[in-house]
Amino acid sequence: MKLLVTVMVAAITAIVYSLVQDIGVSSLTENQWLFLLTGTASLAGAWALISIFGILSKYQFLLKSGLLFLASFGIFCFSLMFLNVNFNIKDFAILFGSAGLLAVLLSLEKSRNALVLVSVMLIGASVVFVAKTDFSAEESLPQPNGITTGYKYSSLDDISIDSVTVPNTGNQDGGAIAGFYQSVLFLVTGDGKIVQVDPRAPSISVKQVGNLDFGLQSYLDSAPDSNRWYRIADAFIDEKDSVLFVSYTKWHPKEQCYTVNLDYYEIQKDHFAISSEAIPVFESSPCLTMKILNNEAGGRILKLSGSSILFSIGDFHAPDSLNLADYNASDYGKMFQYDMIAKQTSVYTTGHRNAQGLEYCDGNIYSTEHGPYGGDELNLINKGQDYGWPVSSYGTDYGKKILTISGESGQHINGVKPIYAWTPSIGISSLICYSGSLFKNWKGDLLVGSLNGLGSGSSLYRTRLYEGRAISIERIELGSKVRDLIELEDGKILAWNGVSTVSVLSPAKSVFSSCAGCHNMRYRSHGIGPDLWGIVDANIARHGDRYKYSEAMESMSGIWTRQRLHSFLKDPQGYAPGTMMAMDGIKDFQRREEIINYLEGVSKDR
Repeated sequence: MKLLVTVMVAAITAIVYSLVQDIGVSSLTENQWLFLLTGTASLAGAWALISIFGILSKYQFLLKSGLLFLASFGIFCFSLMFLNVNFNIKDFAILFGSAGLLAVLLSLEKSRNALVLVSVMLIGASVVFVAKTDFSAEESLPQPNGITTGYKYSSLDDISIDSVTVPNTGNQDGGAIAGFYQSVLFLVTGDGKIVQVDPRAPSISVKQVGNLDFGLQSYLDSAPDSNRWYRIADAFIDEKDSVLFVSYTKWHPKEQCYTVNLDYYEIQKDHFAISSEAIPVFESSPCLTMKILNNEAGGRILKLSGSSILFSIGDFHAPDSLNLADYNASDYGKMFQYDMIAKQTSVYTTGHRNAQGLEYCDGNIYSTEHGPYGGDELNLINKGQDYGWPVSSYGTDYGKKILTISGESGQHINGVKPIYAWTPSIGISSLICYSGSLFKNWKGDLLVGSLNGLGSGSSLYRTRLYEGRAISIERIELGSKVRDLIELEDGKILAWNGVSTVSVLSPAKSVFSSCAGCHNMRYRSHGIGPDLWGIVDANIARHGDRYKYSEAMESMSGIWTRQRLHSFLKDPQGYAPGTMMAMDGIKDFQRREEIINYLEGVSKDR
């Protein structure tokens, strides 16, 4: 009789759920059926334990715990069914463990009230965690080699982003994409690991092939306040001369001071293997004493025509410890040209704060440079020019409305003015001049990366120039810092976040191609079908005032969860009989998942 009552409760639950969600019982997803059957089985098990409770009195504690576990787990499952939750094995284990702990705690006689309170809080937190976690309707197919894929909106080309983690990179925030050697791509991490990157889809691969000793361990062992800014700042492979240039911060333990250095390593011509000893090129002067190492070292490297290297040295907070005359006479806040044949270094430009990017584009040299509080700059670099810092900027000192050293208030009175300045700062980083055909609408544009920024970082800024002016700048939010960039041979773009992640950017139109014949991604701009902008977690038939839906869609209520979208895309007519969606359905889960990720990703940034 009790078992019959349990089955009736489950049946009534399914019917009530179907009415609330406005779907048929036959349309319940695998998750919903699992919660329903598991909950029913748990309650049936609880009834069974009640029936034998008196017979096995010597096992009263175990029976009582088991009874409470099965009851609480059953309630869990029914609750999650009504919450329309998606889950994976990890979350099921959390539910199982929480229910078990609750059962044991409630079985104890001592401290009953406190334990009940703790148990209720635990079970509530578990339900909220799982209910709010975004999991797919089915167990997602693993991407090769741990690759994750996301989608981002931009005005001219939507973007697919495939990312992979570089293992064991430590905490030093820096490094750079060094470039190609014999058609193989290499990057150097902030802590000196040389990593070979194969960006070819579908399985981007990374592996460590070497390590640079630039005094990191000595710094960590002996510096008074070690932090993540002791790092490789940039790395550049000069394939023609078979050398690897590296700029970095250097700690001098005997003198207890810091410099910014440029070295190079010779590369074996038959394969990528570097010499064990670095050959010094440049060391900044004077050696600066500071309580806490800062991140304004500069260090960007660019190969000029012929046999010259251009590299930047940041102000390195030298204006804090040197008077203006001594600062101007020092090596800080300048760009230098190094002649590889003559082995000589000369000043190229002055007045820089912290240049993070250097790039050729249409015969010109452009740089990106951190401003102070505001005033991140895009500059056109011409030899012999002064760019104003530290007396001029479109930014101000942190926490102030002026530059204390000159009294300026964001006017940039002295020196060459930038082509463009960002206020608030975007945490500007590297830049490239896009020349490929894959993003054909970006050809000739500067792509400027950004780090954290003041609310506007973790982005790519597509910058279009005309007659020496930035006439159009589009922010493309990527959701991750961009420390460095390189254009690949096939026109894709590879980005390094400075810590542990390599990402490959490519156009995402092919993902949406099966939908584009009837739908678009412009809000309330409908085609044959309604627009799909923001469809994930939006109300079903939300545009009833401007679009005529089928009766099947108009009769449905609730929202388009990822789970519902999977069910609908898999079998439109089966899920919503009578819908105007004429396609047979997409049986392949991974393809559906890519479409849903695309719909969700490109909508978030608009």
